[in-house]
Amino acid sequence: MDDSELWDEVCGVLKWHYRPGHGCVDTINRLRAKHPVARKPGRAFHVQRESLVVRAESRSITQLRPLIHPKLVTRAAPHATDAPVVLLRSDDVEYLLDGRRRINYWSRNKQAGPHRVLVVCAQGPVAI
Repeated sequence: MDDSELWDEVCGVLKWHYRPGHGCVDTINRLRAKHPVARKPGRAFHVQRESLVVRAESRSITQLRPLIHPKLVTRAAPHATDAPVVLLRSDDVEYLLDGRRRINYWSRNKQAGPHRVLVVCAQGPVAI
């Protein structure tokens, strides 16, 4: 798949998080801002579509589990168990944008993987 196809797939996964008048990039910025690491001083930034590249990866559950903050562990069922996890990678930090319930589900059910991960790589985010 090329970047545009992967971008469309990312937006398809994230569409359930959209708010009125917001698109995919707005949603990425909003979800990232909610991440515990993003709330630390000096971590405020917004990304632009032009600075984003999407890559498809495969990861085991042991690689995915650390992405979930302990307060975000849940027994709630995922909407889909076969959708990819979506991450934003910027400055060597990975922000889990979508897939928390899937990762929890796979972990509980000992589904080691590999699991598909779409990594949105921010190249030159704009500080705010």
